[in-house]
Amino acid sequence: MARIGVRKSGGSGPLYVAAKILDCIVITCTILFVVGAGFLVGVKGFGYNEYVVLSGSMEPGIMTGALAFVNTKDLNVQEGDVIAFTIDREDADLSYDTDATTVTHRVIKINTDGSYTTKGDNNETEDAKHIQPSQVIGKYSFNIPELGYLMSSMGKKGILVIICWIVAANIASSVFVQCTMR
Repeated sequence: MARIGVRKSGGSGPLYVAAKILDCIVITCTILFVVGAGFLVGVKGFGYNEYVVLSGSMEPGIMTGALAFVNTKDLNVQEGDVIAFTIDREDADLSYDTDATTVTHRVIKINTDGSYTTKGDNNETEDAKHIQPSQVIGKYSFNIPELGYLMSSMGKKGILVIICWIVAANIASSVFVQCTMR
């Protein structure tokens, strides 16, 4: 005989099992999102900026659509380093992005005046203008392939929508589990 006001300790049956599996999937996705977001925010604290790679000039080492991370604290540029630097809008190849002002290319020569000659690994010729040390943002460190496509397509509003969906999915899966325990 069941006592009034006492809840059963657990559920059973296929619906309960499905609810628990769904709940585990939602929790796992939430954890992955939080860890990923924490990583992207955390690297900024260590002096890294991320940039979406918009062209194939550095392929195959840095593929188009990658999210490239640049160490802004490392400005000790040597020949052979891959650096991120700013360029004037009139010098940018604006065919792929009207906001392009940051380029990531390899230093192929340090000139006598202290400027840098740069070139994309996948380009036939060196860049037309020399880069001044004041234009250097930092040294390229690593990239996450394809993540740049995702980040640029989402934007800030997209990230907010994802956060709302994650909260809603967690609430819904918890309610679903509770309803199947009866």
